[in-house]
Amino acid sequence: MSSQLAHLRAEPARATIAEWSNGVPITSKQTALVGMVISYHRAPGGTRIVWCALVLDAPVRARLATPLSSIARRVAAAGVGPGAVTAAGLVVGVAACVAAAVAIWPLALALWLGNRVLDGLDGAVARVRGGESDLGGFLDFLADFVVYGGFVVGVAVGVADARVACAVLLAAYLLNNVALLSFASLVEKRALAFGDERSLRFTPGLTEGTETVIAYVAFCVVPVHAPLVAWVFAGMVLVTVAQRVRLAVTTLR
Repeated sequence: MSSQLAHLRAEPARATIAEWSNGVPITSKQTALVGMVISYHRAPGGTRIVWCALVLDAPVRARLATPLSSIARRVAAAGVGPGAVTAAGLVVGVAACVAAAVAIWPLALALWLGNRVLDGLDGAVARVRGGESDLGGFLDFLADFVVYGGFVVGVAVGVADARVACAVLLAAYLLNNVALLSFASLVEKRALAFGDERSLRFTPGLTEGTETVIAYVAFCVVPVHAPLVAWVFAGMVLVTVAQRVRLAVTTLR
């Protein structure tokens, strides 16, 4: 990692995905490397690393982009729109929540993975059809968190010993969403160059979509350890909250 940081200091512009300034002679940039996101300041006194996170989501989404685009072209050719894919994903996701609540874990796992495939597919279909919209992005995000929260509630119903841990996980989700969406709103207000191909201005952190997939798979594969999975994942989400708060403080002050 030290060699990557040295390279970053020497040639920061090569991997830059966002840049902004707040009226003072300091340039802040956020750089994505494979599996790592770094936020740093460049000032006359030198470069200072202010935020670093190991992430899985960005590289995983990059690897899945090509096969999803291939499937999306077939889906679009059949006349299926991205809204229909989002709706189907929501139905499948809610069914996964119900399966978790009644402790049918193999079914919950299959439905959860099906929901994740459909969630990745709706945006790809929209891009193929050239019809990406802010409304579509909003509904996709809303559907995601219906399922994210509902699945945790399902686990709490299905595994009584996990109820306290699941409540803490839901509280961590709430804090994370407040940090994520508040910062996204201010990023939009200041016209800062954050974001990727998705409709909302997401800032990367320790726990994103891929990490959530892994945690929920663990719920289904080892439900006897659901309390431990929920506690560990809640801790990871709270680390993400801290990362986003630190990034906001560094960027907006």
